[in-house]
Amino acid sequence: MRNGPTTPSLDRPLRTGTFLGLLERSRRDTLTAPPIRAARFETSEGRARVLLVEDDVFLRHALKERLTHDGCEITELGDGVSALWCILSCQYDAVILDLSLPSRDGLEVMEAVSVERALPPVLVLTGAEMDERYLARAMGATIVLKKPSPYAEIADALDRLLS
Repeated sequence: MRNGPTTPSLDRPLRTGTFLGLLERSRRDTLTAPPIRAARFETSEGRARVLLVEDDVFLRHALKERLTHDGCEITELGDGVSALWCILSCQYDAVILDLSLPSRDGLEVMEAVSVERALPPVLVLTGAEMDERYLARAMGATIVLKKPSPYAEIADALDRLLS
């Protein structure tokens, strides 16, 4: 028998108390959890089409998974130039937009879109200071939430945008 730390073998089930076991259980529970309510984000035309613009890959992926699970059709992007192009060329029921983006920030995206056409309903998620949050509202954001926000708060805000 060896003394010292051991690592779990990949050919046997993970013990519940191990970090990897807890991570796997959390992932499984998140993916199999029922939607907050069935068809939460459906519109009269079917699933709500939402553009999700967030440069943090992990946050973007987590939001996409949960919103898709709750009934949204998600288009995900990680930069401002792509967001501008998508908003101008496609119809979305709502846009979830980060203010701090590479290439063009969220405020510049909202300004450029509003020159060309009316902004769709915009939910801004930002870690920015209070001044930028007020500026986002002035630029046309419908709802502004400070990061980090719990998923339930984001989902409730999106629900208000879509109704």
